[in-house]
Amino acid sequence: MDILKQGVSYDFRVIGVNDYGYGSPSQPSPSISAQKVAPFYEEWWFLVVVALVGLIFILLLVFILIIRGQSKKYAKKSDS
Repeated sequence: MDILKQGVSYDFRVIGVNDYGYGSPSQPSPSISAQKVAPFYEEWWFLVVVALVGLIFILLLVFILIIRGQSKKYAKKSDS
């Protein structure tokens, strides 16, 4: 199926094969046009999810750095 050309219509037939030989072919299927299916990582919803996860990660990192910096500031004042 990977070698089908996009935009070209195809008819499919099935032939059964076993130890006794080949069966007779089935009736042709209705014509089907080959279409390229985009991988999930090119879909808009996946890109939005990745962007939101990145934003949350950055905000969490900034929040942790701010909290850690404030706790060191107060620790120095209490020592002196």
